[in-house]
Amino acid sequence: MAKLKLVLIVAVFAGVVGYLIFSGLSETTVYYHTVDEVLAGRLHGGDRGLRVSGVVVPGSVVRSRDDLAMSFSLEGAPAGRTLRVDYSGVIPDNFKEGMAVVVEGSLKKEKQVFDASVILLKCPSKYEKQVRS
Repeated sequence: MAKLKLVLIVAVFAGVVGYLIFSGLSETTVYYHTVDEVLAGRLHGGDRGLRVSGVVVPGSVVRSRDDLAMSFSLEGAPAGRTLRVDYSGVIPDNFKEGMAVVVEGSLKKEKQVFDASVILLKCPSKYEKQVRS
């Protein structure tokens, strides 16, 4: 009888721990998409917790007077389709037009605007391995 109680306690404890791990991971999961996938509506996990990669369109950056907010357009890889991004926060020092970035936030579907909370700058190509011919 004591062994049965111990097995039940361990099983309940393992179940609770498993549930907490699963629920914690599902709430903090962030999916990575391209501009084209977002505009086509092909989103994994709904429209929350998204990372979108693209290139900042030259001439599209509009900064606020206090430099703590801006909007810009992201262009997809095959070029052509763009997504407007609104960002509020400290702007990274190396941020500039024409560079590849990843923005993290959520999509406002009714306006087709991405509300970014984080801007991640991609490493420049000078760090890629050089291929000798």
